[in-house]
Amino acid sequence: MKLLNTIILVSITVVSFGAMFHTVSAHSEGLPLESIVGTYLIDVGTDIAPINAGAAVRFDFELKDAKTEESKPYEQTWVRITDADGTRTWLATGLHHQPVGPTTLLYIFDQPGAYALNVSFRDADGDDIATTTFALAVTGSSDSSKSSDISWPWLALGVLLGALMAGAAIYGRSKS
Repeated sequence: MKLLNTIILVSITVVSFGAMFHTVSAHSEGLPLESIVGTYLIDVGTDIAPINAGAAVRFDFELKDAKTEESKPYEQTWVRITDADGTRTWLATGLHHQPVGPTTLLYIFDQPGAYALNVSFRDADGDDIATTTFALAVTGSSDSSKSSDISWPWLALGVLLGALMAGAAIYGRSKS
């Protein structure tokens, strides 16, 4: 039984550190989008760069003080994704401000091309605090091998540790 507990503890620790490393490295590789609007800095980060059609991209939205870069309060973020000239809207949505960390949106662009990302931070009354638009270039196809290279080792490790745990449980029962 001690062996089973040790295997479970090691499994949870290894997978947790692996997931944490994957998240941090993915975010650091993303596309930073920043714009100073009055006394505010609108900071939008992505988890991948370049952005590829058919691949999920995570947008992180933060409103900061332009001088100190400290987080500023807001109630909601309105996001609109259009084609570059604004004639077609692909997404229009509101996101509630998260109490911890950035406000996040996951989106998949269907087609490559030039897009516009309009971001508006609003107060509790729905009034604009700061608004800006970023140009986005979406490439032709996703290269999933990059994310797969990071994910497959952790998946394989999880399967291996799961098999070891199952084997230890069966072995422990046969000893009793």
